[in-house]
Amino acid sequence: MKSAAAGLLAVVGLAALGAGGCIKKKDRLPATPFPKAKLAYRVGNCVYMDLNHAGEPDKGVCFGTAGEPMMVADYDANGTADLAIRRGGTLFIDTKDDGDDHDSAVDLGWVGDAAGFLAADFSGSAAHPGRASVCVIRGNRCHVQGPWRVPRPDRRLIPGEEYFAGRWNPEGTARLGARTGRCVDLDDTGDDAPDRHLCYEYLGNIDQVLVGDWNGDGRDDLILRRGPCVFVDTRLDGTNTDTQCLPASQPGTAEYFAGSWDGR
Repeated sequence: MKSAAAGLLAVVGLAALGAGGCIKKKDRLPATPFPKAKLAYRVGNCVYMDLNHAGEPDKGVCFGTAGEPMMVADYDANGTADLAIRRGGTLFIDTKDDGDDHDSAVDLGWVGDAAGFLAADFSGSAAHPGRASVCVIRGNRCHVQGPWRVPRPDRRLIPGEEYFAGRWNPEGTARLGARTGRCVDLDDTGDDAPDRHLCYEYLGNIDQVLVGDWNGDGRDDLILRRGPCVFVDTRLDGTNTDTQCLPASQPGTAEYFAGSWDGR
């Protein structure tokens, strides 16, 4: 999937990070039972990843072509988030985190009527993770697709403006959530209905809901983005326990991701 343009962007982008794609040596975050989600931002076809909750990139990977839809998830269940590019109904996955797809592809079928896509682990638990699948949104439902079996492939969406999926219970699979304005609804029980309603009126506005296990306890947290900053609710109670801002040098960055880029 690499092209001359992508290679040039990789050289230019990673040159800013220094040799080996790292800015400088940092002490890693304390070890936790499960890998911790960290932030990343995308510029063109390159993704710059924070490995230490430091608010600046330590690593960069260029993959695909600028403008192609990208979905981040752990597609091989090894504890590390993978980049994936969607081209029509095919998802190309970089499972080795080096900017190539390694023949890792998922056929999503015809997606001409799809309203959106959610990638998450719909089959495993925190202790026994499964490979991420893709939930294809059509109308008020989404259908989980992929080359591996999931217990419940058809889900009914909670009404909202923005949809997401996360593991709200460490012992369960990923379940759906929805944001409307400054409030979110979570399906805690897997019954396709809102079981938890949380509002973040104090944030003023929310641009995007990111999902990931920020503190490594096995349960996903809500990472609420407002501009270049995120407010992390690790208690899932409508408050934020951590705040982090990405580099102000990237004010035009439109895409942000959360994942464990190093499996730690």
